[in-house]
Amino acid sequence: MRKTSRIIFILIFVAFLFNGCVQQSGTDSGLVFDTSKPYYIREGGTYAPQSVLELAWKSGEGERLIADVTLFLNNHKVQEFPGVTGLTFTVEEEGNYKAVVTVTGTPSSAKTIFFSVNRLWAESLSSVNGSSDGLFYTDTFGEKVAAWINAGHTPFIAFFGLEQSTIPNTVPEIINSQTLLSLSDTDLDGVYDAWKTVSNIIEQVLPLPTRFDEHYGPLVADGFIYREHAIEVWNWYVLTGPEQGTLVAFDNPFLYATVGLSLNQPYTFYMDSYEGEDDYEYGQILKLRALYDSDRVPLFSLAFPVGSPQRGEVFSAVIVAENVADFGKVYNTRYMQIPLFFSTNLAFRGLWFDDFMEDLGELSTYRLFYDEYLDMNVLMLYRAFIEGDDEKGASSDIFAAAQFEVLDAEPGFIKFYYANFYDTEFTPLFKDNQNKNVDGFIIDYDTAILVNGN
Repeated sequence: MRKTSRIIFILIFVAFLFNGCVQQSGTDSGLVFDTSKPYYIREGGTYAPQSVLELAWKSGEGERLIADVTLFLNNHKVQEFPGVTGLTFTVEEEGNYKAVVTVTGTPSSAKTIFFSVNRLWAESLSSVNGSSDGLFYTDTFGEKVAAWINAGHTPFIAFFGLEQSTIPNTVPEIINSQTLLSLSDTDLDGVYDAWKTVSNIIEQVLPLPTRFDEHYGPLVADGFIYREHAIEVWNWYVLTGPEQGTLVAFDNPFLYATVGLSLNQPYTFYMDSYEGEDDYEYGQILKLRALYDSDRVPLFSLAFPVGSPQRGEVFSAVIVAENVADFGKVYNTRYMQIPLFFSTNLAFRGLWFDDFMEDLGELSTYRLFYDEYLDMNVLMLYRAFIEGDDEKGASSDIFAAAQFEVLDAEPGFIKFYYANFYDTEFTPLFKDNQNKNVDGFIIDYDTAILVNGN
């Protein structure tokens, strides 16, 4: 979840007087937000990063109003716009926004509209030509290349990657370089299964997928569907005959490659013919985006205690939650529950919660019980986050720290465990401010604390 440090405002409608169409300031005109067009911001709306948003308002009689607008992000003021009749801007940073619109000179007319910006919304959509916000990327080129082929040309495919390297200096310099990529079929089963870096165009070029159907005749791929682990053809373009130009879909997609695009990494797809004519070229930048970048994964893990706890010793097991608070704030997370499992030869001795979610009040508690089926003790941890005064002190990435005592010399453990045969009362659970489940949090089930009381 990469956060940028700015919001780019690309256009501000400055207030002017247009022959009485705009009401004079100082009149309490009953300001209302205009939602008559689909691209106007709506109360509670959710938008993708880099969306161009338009905020519109009017009087109860439908007339334009001169107003002052203050924009907030996560309750922090980010920009003020005095004396405008509308506002169009691009948002880049994820978070919860509110805009306070006040008829100029009339404080009592202030109205507030709330909306949010997050990448999860973008990723619920497929990415179509030119868009790169999603886990699928659809690139359509069938009509274009069909015309090339029917004109006697033979287009080829070329892929490029982007690599970054750092030149050490007083201020390190990052250099971007393009690499020539190709696909190989290492097991000779007719499907590409590996990327390879090549040194020249002869090694790089790949043929365009074509096929012949008894009914439709010759077909060419209408485009590629790119995923993280595959490249597929879902539709075919009819080249000739009475149904020329028709799109054909068969029962199953054609698997072009069993490797796809790495997340958050740019690629270039390029097609050309061997003739070197400019009229027969096509290119597209490809990029799949994940819910968060690899270095910002909201991850729960267990921190190992120093040394090996001995019999009779009390030690702490710390649940570290890296990037969890930031991710939770973007997606309005207001409730978290995490189960922690431990062996019966360990005794629970106490629990400590740190200030966790900045700018929100926090309520924390726990439940302790023994599960006979699993033959384990279960410590359920609950944290709720509420609007209001935040606790004093800096927040940390420690979700909770539990104390245990070693009762005997037998091996013991503390671990995360997903008991999928239980209901949500017994499993990890995350809810937002509308009581909807929040997806995207990761629990590292590979981390465990092993205790040997010797």
